[in-house]
Amino acid sequence: SAASLGGLGTDNLGADSAAVGSCDTDGITYEFRQSFRRGRGEYRVNRVVLRDVSLGCRGLPYSITLFENGVGGASATTDGASLTVSNGGVARIRVRLFSDDVDGIALTIGGNPVAPQPGS
Repeated sequence: SAASLGGLGTDNLGADSAAVGSCDTDGITYEFRQSFRRGRGEYRVNRVVLRDVSLGCRGLPYSITLFENGVGGASATTDGASLTVSNGGVARIRVRLFSDDVDGIALTIGGNPVAPQPGS
């Protein structure tokens, strides 16, 4: 059970005996930027904005996957690029996904999973 995981915390992720380090240990928030497509009559998520990203993540390879309606399959994935992070800790990632109901995100930076939280 999760109660038996012991030493896992927000600063690391992995088996209790072998933590996987992350370039950002104090949390990343995200928001989706959308636009309305009249021809299709629906919203398109066209950008994911990450905030509070550590500058230590700058230039590392990343992968972002958006999930639609709680379904486990990926709806949009971006791989093979290096993360661009501004001095204010903001990264903007372009995506193309027709949906006004994207409700999940998976993010990996530098080969390590990051658990971003929705921004306010």
